[in-house]
Amino acid sequence: MHYFALFLTLALTSSNGLATPLTAPSTLQGQWAGVLTDGAGSLYVVLSFATTSTGSLVATIAYPKENERVLPVPSSYFEGTQLRLATSKDGKAILIDGIVEQDRITGTYRYGANQGALELWPLRQRPRADLLPCTGDFSDERGHDIIVSESLGVLYFLDLTSGRTGRLYPLSGNQFFGGPTRLIYVPVKVIARFGDVNSGYFETLRLTIDGFTSTLHRKLIGNLTDVSFQADSARIAGTLRRPPGPGPFPAVLLLAGSNAQPRSGYYSLEDFVADHFLRMGFIVLTFDKRGAGASTGPDTDNGIEFVAAAAFRFLKQRPDVDLNRIGIWGMSQGGMIAPKVALLEPGVCFIINVSGSVVDANAEEIERTASMLRVDGFSESDIAEAVAFQRLKFHYAETGHDWNEYIDAYERLKGRPWFPDPYVGPPASKASTAWKFWRESGAIRPFDYWRVYQGPVLLLYGQYDSIGDPSENVSLFIQAMKAARNKSYTVSVLPNADHSMYVSRTGSFKEERVLTTLDLNAFSMLDAWLLGRQIVHRPTNLH
Repeated sequence: MHYFALFLTLALTSSNGLATPLTAPSTLQGQWAGVLTDGAGSLYVVLSFATTSTGSLVATIAYPKENERVLPVPSSYFEGTQLRLATSKDGKAILIDGIVEQDRITGTYRYGANQGALELWPLRQRPRADLLPCTGDFSDERGHDIIVSESLGVLYFLDLTSGRTGRLYPLSGNQFFGGPTRLIYVPVKVIARFGDVNSGYFETLRLTIDGFTSTLHRKLIGNLTDVSFQADSARIAGTLRRPPGPGPFPAVLLLAGSNAQPRSGYYSLEDFVADHFLRMGFIVLTFDKRGAGASTGPDTDNGIEFVAAAAFRFLKQRPDVDLNRIGIWGMSQGGMIAPKVALLEPGVCFIINVSGSVVDANAEEIERTASMLRVDGFSESDIAEAVAFQRLKFHYAETGHDWNEYIDAYERLKGRPWFPDPYVGPPASKASTAWKFWRESGAIRPFDYWRVYQGPVLLLYGQYDSIGDPSENVSLFIQAMKAARNKSYTVSVLPNADHSMYVSRTGSFKEERVLTTLDLNAFSMLDAWLLGRQIVHRPTNLH
């Protein structure tokens, strides 16, 4: 009998329906990504391995290109270095026989009637301190610049020529790998090798992207210093970037989007923006939000505007900051709260709002539900049901009334394909902390703050922003500027960009995994606006 057939028979007829597992070594623990083919196409898989307290190996499998579900593997077995798995998908058996090495699982697989060579790559994380020696700016003799940043235990890179960006997972030694897109990691398309340590940092980067190799050297564009400041009962940790020279310098506070983001931002977006401001001659402050990174305090966005006000106060107290040229750059939630920060802490001379809603926070969430469902291909009847449910949810959050109406709808609709996150995120209990969050976030009304702001504003949206409606937000913003009698603003909607300024075709949630490129036009527009407003007089270190 063929090995795969024998393995499947033994696995499915053992006394408990599972192959008997043994304890897995640390080299196997965690996630591994690979691609299987079945003749009709390829199947991107992520396998996860963990050992229970009794020593049993637990394996799960996911198909991230198709959905976010994580499924148990019915049969898993590990002995020595040999790994064997059996599961199925859409009626087709998936059988894996591999050898576990330090940086790879290699062997064979069968997927339906097809079989092939197996190669799984490890999706590991490392502590931030271990990755910092790799971070920074690198350039080659042709002026080809690459930024490398750390976020949540992995590295990200940005090519300043093409906008190509992606995640880099660590292998052994000083080598890292990445896949064809930002969130698809195999087949491997990127290899990064760091070398030549000086003062605790790697000085060289040999980078291969899509078959093209460059050797780059570290480029110093300014100084980075860890800083901290107090915000009510929390101690907030951050990074201060400072250009060379005596100053005084223009300065900018970067405010990230929602949730407990690190100072670098999700996918290192805030680090890439901070690097750009530094090249333009700015002092730049980024910080770990409460409960993230090295910051203390509750892991919640409630009251984040007060943390942001404390950060701005810390920045403007520096003697090397030009107080006539200090402002805020905010992405999404950061752009939404920026005008409120200007009310809380005097001295905000300019605001750059990237994708921050002018619509009230909870109203934007309802609009987000409709927009994301529409671009993800749901029917108008599904969208109408989901929007009606969201209205019930936020009505209860803001008023505390009509719980029975909400929970009846919850029970009636919970089987719908749009019901879970990321579309509606409904709690099933009155005790959920989400109710307090939505009640307080619903009190953030950006229009009311914009209508009294007098300084210059740059407002940027992406054409394919599925989090909010760019047309509605632009219309409301212009109304607010008229109410403020503020004519010092610029509005731009970038074609082919999504909410986070990645080059996009639809802006859909499903598309997020296959994005590869940041829209460098967002940086060009930023530069032109800063120069036109004479906030900077010339780019200092863009190349």
